[in-house]
Amino acid sequence: MIQKRTKPNRRRIAEEAGTGTVRGAFRILALLIVILSGCGGYWYGRQAEIPELTKLIGWADQFFPITSVEVNEVRKVSREEVLAALHLEEERGLIATDTGKLTQSLESLAWIQRAEVRRVFPDTLVVELKEREPAAVLRDGHRELLLGDDGGVIAEAREGTFEGFPILTGIDSAQVVSRNADTTERVLAGIALSSVLGEVGANRMEVDLRTPGEMVAYYDGVRIRFGEGAFEDKVERYRRLAERGFMRAGEMEGSGLAARKEQKGLSADEHGQMQSSGSKHGGVEVDLRFQDRIIVRGKGGRQVWVEKTKSS
Repeated sequence: MIQKRTKPNRRRIAEEAGTGTVRGAFRILALLIVILSGCGGYWYGRQAEIPELTKLIGWADQFFPITSVEVNEVRKVSREEVLAALHLEEERGLIATDTGKLTQSLESLAWIQRAEVRRVFPDTLVVELKEREPAAVLRDGHRELLLGDDGGVIAEAREGTFEGFPILTGIDSAQVVSRNADTTERVLAGIALSSVLGEVGANRMEVDLRTPGEMVAYYDGVRIRFGEGAFEDKVERYRRLAERGFMRAGEMEGSGLAARKEQKGLSADEHGQMQSSGSKHGGVEVDLRFQDRIIVRGKGGRQVWVEKTKSS
């Protein structure tokens, strides 16, 4: 059956086109009035200082209702959570929207590291989000917190929830939550060290940040003293040492401490440090704090291996 074609209603089409043209003209006019009136300051919190401009903004805003919110693809936060954080009331317009406040609201979400909100006229709000990547677990007494790669707290880490992440200890969790500057710097250093160690096969490690300037890592019964900074170089020195098998108990037997001291030229201070320090975990301690040598200690610090490095 062939259906009869309906003739287009030219009058209705013309009316709709005319309405769209008028709406577009009003939008342009409203935007020009706002700009010429110096209302840019409204978007930065100055509307309370100029009541007349607040009214003008309210009038112009009706021509730019937000009908679309575009959010980039994220994994940890749902679109519904993003919209809830934006608190967009009905009839909200682009001009009156304070993108700075919306950004702050989004960045208050635990998984969001950075947010950017911008207007795309005439009716779209664009949201760009960067999520935190989980990097470590902070252990403070009985409390454990999952940390992002920026040192920010993501969530409470219930036992067994985040297996495999490096453990950071020796840091007050309250200072981490409040983003204390010095504490955050130490946490980031601990995350960086654990990341570099992970690249050479260290698993289930713990990094002690208790003493500023003295970072100590534990894994597989080995205690490694890094001091501060130059982690990649120190980890590479440690990797070469491990490959040569110097940390096996049998290799540690040999001439006594005095002979090693005389042969390698250790100072009296270094001699004292070697005697007083040992592996708390009952294994081997590797000391990488000195630029020109690597010191390996056995249980109680009694058995010692000292190797000159190329930097000496």
